[in-house]
Amino acid sequence: MMNANIKVALRPLYPLLYPLLRWAHRWVITPFNLRRNGRKKVRQLEIGPGPKRIDGFETLNVRAGLSIDYVHDVARA
Repeated sequence: MMNANIKVALRPLYPLLYPLLRWAHRWVITPFNLRRNGRKKVRQLEIGPGPKRIDGFETLNVRAGLSIDYVHDVARA
């Protein structure tokens, strides 16, 4: 998980960085997390997390974010 100070520093740049973050989630972050976490015996998923993560849970959302593990929209193939 990213350091809170880094998140605060990046917040003003977020609208400019969002297209890059969305691309990174699709091609790098989500596949990496699927491989890394797929070996766990017990997994817990938080769907549509708010601004604060639940410790020990993987996060899934339709929009990319700094504290999101997986991005997927079930309405799209």
